[in-house]
Amino acid sequence: MTDRTAKARLRDAAIELVAEGATLTARTVAERAGVTAGLIRHHFGSMADLERACDEHIARLVRVAKEDAVEEGASVDVLQAIRESGETHMLRYLARRVA
Repeated sequence: MTDRTAKARLRDAAIELVAEGATLTARTVAERAGVTAGLIRHHFGSMADLERACDEHIARLVRVAKEDAVEEGASVDVLQAIRESGETHMLRYLARRVA
């Protein structure tokens, strides 16, 4: 987690929990992020909105990995680009969200 705002910590905590296959609740997300559960409503409005923000963040990271691979002249294999980016939690997150 490089962006240390409470909002980013909540988003990243939710992504980590989904990637681990854990139950996603306001309490588990807040505990992982080190903040109160009330901040989820403050920053996102609801758990559904937090999940949407997570999906959007992962989609951005996937686009960046793909763009980086294209700039380096590599053939565009998005999964390989993600693996090489070191962001393997993205793959686990995606696998859990589409399962």
